[in-house]
Amino acid sequence: MTEIILLIVQIFFIILDFSFFCCCIIGNSIVIYVISRDRKLKSKSNYHILSVALADLLIGVLSIPLGVYAGLTGAPHDFQLCLVLNSVLLSVFAVSHFSLLGVSIDRYWAVCYPLTYHVKGSTLTKFMISCCWILGILFGFLPVFGWNSGHFENICDLRVIADLNYLLFVCVTLSFTSTLTMIVLYSFIYRAILKQAKKREEIVANQNETMKQKQEIRAAHTLAMVVGTFIVLWSPGIICLFIISFTKNRELHIDILEFSTILVHCNAAIDPLIYAYRMKNIREALNRLFVCLRKKENLRENSVTTSSDKRSSKTSSIKTTSA
Repeated sequence: MTEIILLIVQIFFIILDFSFFCCCIIGNSIVIYVISRDRKLKSKSNYHILSVALADLLIGVLSIPLGVYAGLTGAPHDFQLCLVLNSVLLSVFAVSHFSLLGVSIDRYWAVCYPLTYHVKGSTLTKFMISCCWILGILFGFLPVFGWNSGHFENICDLRVIADLNYLLFVCVTLSFTSTLTMIVLYSFIYRAILKQAKKREEIVANQNETMKQKQEIRAAHTLAMVVGTFIVLWSPGIICLFIISFTKNRELHIDILEFSTILVHCNAAIDPLIYAYRMKNIREALNRLFVCLRKKENLRENSVTTSSDKRSSKTSSIKTTSA
């Protein structure tokens, strides 16, 4: 009976993962395509969103299929390959985390120091994003560089191959410290927003500047939602790693770990929906994209109809001539 229940739970997890896989791939691909193709979206804040969307897409492309494969088969049955597989997965998660930290720093700068932010060039933004990716990849590949347990039981399991001190390092550095930094930054952002709201009541500012400030504040609200969702959905996984590393107990039930990983995948699928719902410029770009696609489809249908009409008219004229 217990085996049947476990099988049902595993099937349920696979179905959930597959649905998040589809949403993650489609949603983030659309966000990446729209931001990279639409000139109106070439802004410093949108470059950070592009980075987060790309990291989320990699979670969908790499983490979900590889995680399901490793969970079902226990493969790869080689210590070095298992290290590489888990390092790739950890790198993707770390890049996603650091990218959101980069978003928080960008929003803090834009709202709290708007004058210096608008002077800042896109080169500095790209440098920040590059640092997020390099740090994430280095962070994830520390086990390959030697920080691992050295134990292998012919089953590729992060709980077995990872050094417990490394897991504790992940929890403290990547999770608690960076998450706390994001929370502190957004508390400063909201304080600045309240101050700006009071000033706006007393001083009649330039209309263009006011509109620009409103856009920055709305973007801060949206990205605060993204960070908040991130914290809620990543917390179970972080707590699991903390329990394993702090108690030195590697026997935490695999279903709990799988469920916490699925929540991380859910986060990667939800982010594009938040952008599409909350950010007006991205929403308008999506509308333009869908209108363009509809027009192309209508033109294709019209051309097919016209060509078929021409063929039928030619056939009828040939028949008339022969008669």
